[in-house]
Amino acid sequence: GERSISGFMNGTMPMKIISLRPNPSQDEIEIDLQSAIKQDVTIEILNALGAKVFSDVRNIISGSNSIHLDTRGLSSGVYLVRFGSASQSFVKMI
Repeated sequence: GERSISGFMNGTMPMKIISLRPNPSQDEIEIDLQSAIKQDVTIEILNALGAKVFSDVRNIISGSNSIHLDTRGLSSGVYLVRFGSASQSFVKMI
């Protein structure tokens, strides 16, 4: 895989979010992502004000990964999911 300077400096390799569905969500979201290497990655969900409402560490493999997150505890609104430097927004509907 291709290495980036920022990935090397941060001790991680590039990741790319392929899809986040369903969007809008209700009870859960499924995130498909690609990683250049096997690594532990911090997952964060931020609300529209930038406050962290969820954080977890997951081990991902080199290649394709699928991660399920429970969103039942989130209020309606717009959120940002961040995996290291990769991020994508989604809408939570009740």
